[in-house]
Amino acid sequence: MLVGVLGGVFAALCAYLITYNEYAHHFPDAKQPTKMAVQAAFITYGLFLVFFWIAGNLLSYTLQ
Repeated sequence: MLVGVLGGVFAALCAYLITYNEYAHHFPDAKQPTKMAVQAAFITYGLFLVFFWIAGNLLSYTLQ
C-alpha cells in the first residue's frame, strides 16, 4: 500500500504538471487550467491507489 501511496503522489504530480501545461495554451486565464489539472491529479491518484491495492491483494493471495 505504501508503494501505491508514493507512486500515486508521484503520478498525480506528473499528471497535474502535464495537464496544466497543455491546458494553459488554450485558456486566457490560469483559473480554468488549474481546476482541470487538479481534477486530473485526483483521478490519477485514485486510479494508482486502487491499482496498487488490487495488485497487492492479488500478490498476497497468490503467495499464500
